[in-house]
Amino acid sequence: MKVNSFLNKIIENWPTKILCFVVALFLYLFYQISLVEKQTIVIPLSLEQSGGVVLKETVQPSVKVFVKTQSTTAFHAEDLKAVLDLSFLSETGEYDVPVSLTVSDELLAIDPLEIKIKPEKIHVVVEKKSSGAAFVRVPTLGEVKHGYQVQNIQVQPDIVQISGPESIIKNTSFITTDVISLEGLSDTKDLTVKLHNTNKKITVTSQDIINVNVVIEPLISEKVVTGVKPIIQNINPELTVSSVSEELTVNLSGPFLLLENITPSTLISRINLISVTEPGIYEFPVVFDLPSDILVLEQSSSVWKVTLEKVPQIINVQDLNDSAPVSSTALEGIN
Repeated sequence: MKVNSFLNKIIENWPTKILCFVVALFLYLFYQISLVEKQTIVIPLSLEQSGGVVLKETVQPSVKVFVKTQSTTAFHAEDLKAVLDLSFLSETGEYDVPVSLTVSDELLAIDPLEIKIKPEKIHVVVEKKSSGAAFVRVPTLGEVKHGYQVQNIQVQPDIVQISGPESIIKNTSFITTDVISLEGLSDTKDLTVKLHNTNKKITVTSQDIINVNVVIEPLISEKVVTGVKPIIQNINPELTVSSVSEELTVNLSGPFLLLENITPSTLISRINLISVTEPGIYEFPVVFDLPSDILVLEQSSSVWKVTLEKVPQIINVQDLNDSAPVSSTALEGIN
């Protein structure tokens, strides 16, 4: 009788009792879930490529980590480290490589703790590692000062050692540096620049600091000057110049800044007649007063040809009357 009475009490109002049980279970689960701290952390993905292969194609730079725990402690990216280790691979190909996750001791001490990483594996394309050498190129920007030119750009070292995927190394002939400015330079300048390797699949295994010597010199050019005339000096007062050979055309070479100011009037050639006392035709070498930096490449003539004549005598009739009688025939000749 007691057993039957107990069973009757249990099943009495059973719908209500089942409903109360479900509500209690729901409240318990809700309470347990509310105690769980959920965090999503994005952390960088490190690459380990110390084996015989390296990445040929880039992979994602980061992964997501999901952390669940009852602790209210905040988690940080520094507590976790994700590594994609390729060191166990030795042949060119495509692989699905698992991501290795390292957790700090502080985080491991928390209990309970659930950690998931996404993605767990990453598809990679790898190629055998190769090494080689590449020339160093220095890109420039701007113009040197007016009248100057870049004579040479010397680089030290001019070759660097590189490593990376075999196919990429074979097709890499040079590595560039940071851009250097030439704006307004008029003197040789020594600079220090860094290599600017834009291909992240290539690693420079030698030094990445480059010494650059920019050699700046005056710009050398040519100029043709026409209509050049001589300056005649120290002519005998009894002589006069009746003609001079035609004007010269001269081709000059020298610093641009000096040549641009030379005109026919400033290109001076002097003829000194101090030793000439008789009329006649004379030849004088063409000599120019020029700075030592300017050379005469070509000229239309090597001599000046000068024709000299006697200065005409002027006879005063009054002087003749005073000095002696003059025949009518002589006077007619004078008139």
